[in-house]
Amino acid sequence: MLRSTPIVLLFVAGLAAAEPRRLAIVVGNNAGSGELPPLRYAESDAGKFARVMAELGSVATEDVVLLQGRHGDDLERAFASVRETVRAEKPRGTVLFFYFSGHSDGESLEIGPDRLSYVQLRALLEGTGADARVAVVDACKSGAGLRAKGGKATEAFTLQLHDELQARGEVFISSASDVEVAHESREVMGGLFTHHLLSGLRGAADANNDKSITLFEAYRYAYERTLYATGLITPTGGQHAAFDYRLSGRGELTLTSLSAPPARLEVPAGVQRVMVRDLARDQIVAELGSNPTSRELALAPGRYALHVTKDGQTRNARFTLTAGGAWRPEFNDLPAPGPVLQSASRLK
Repeated sequence: MLRSTPIVLLFVAGLAAAEPRRLAIVVGNNAGSGELPPLRYAESDAGKFARVMAELGSVATEDVVLLQGRHGDDLERAFASVRETVRAEKPRGTVLFFYFSGHSDGESLEIGPDRLSYVQLRALLEGTGADARVAVVDACKSGAGLRAKGGKATEAFTLQLHDELQARGEVFISSASDVEVAHESREVMGGLFTHHLLSGLRGAADANNDKSITLFEAYRYAYERTLYATGLITPTGGQHAAFDYRLSGRGELTLTSLSAPPARLEVPAGVQRVMVRDLARDQIVAELGSNPTSRELALAPGRYALHVTKDGQTRNARFTLTAGGAWRPEFNDLPAPGPVLQSASRLK
């Protein structure tokens, strides 16, 4: 059996000595138990989530464990490692992020051929002893996880989140209700909820333009954008994210900081839609819709393709970002239209 190993990522935001240590367990499984067809993007979504947390979320590379296509015993080892780290960091405090993308039957997560019930998952999270725990599950019927240990779905925007230095407890976020399917899209090359969550964490959710994305901002942005996108392709009114919130403390929990990003893209004003593709990985890494609250996206240095729609016209361009660099294109200076991205939807 393969061992769980930390991913090696660049451009990690530093941790101040007084701040709690941030840890992340990130899981993606395209293939589940075999009862459903394999997913296309669950494992790549996990990789994208891990990179965002390392680039912008103040999670050190050695504190990110990425499990792609692994089994249940790999996940158990990851949780055991986190428990040891939490015990060693008691005076400092810890915040644990857990992310899963894959199949779910409404009772369990499918970790390859293995199953992990939502009750077991929440027991594992609590058993780490981390001061604050934030779990995100992008899977069909993932709202069932809110019922585990007596949790329940909360109204969409009554969330009040707390300062990471004093927060105690857990937040569980599901990409869909306990009776809804979760959609992945060939157009955005990922699960729709994860896609909008990560776009938000890269800057699209910065509602007050303070260069910090709080958990409330990220959740609200992903909720609204996912509901809108899935409402266009489903007859039942779209996919509804939900959360169970049990934190005590004060202030707000910041997920990502954009004050000193590895590199930046400032999208043209007045556009209806912007899509950014990472050319090296052939992945869509961010999207902005019409009337964005922020026009800046934090990205890693690298080569990208930009697809911009404004006033019914689409312009495409390729660009390169260097470390600490920024690109600020004007719409009229972008090249004429290229190939159009094709869209398709699939259930998780």
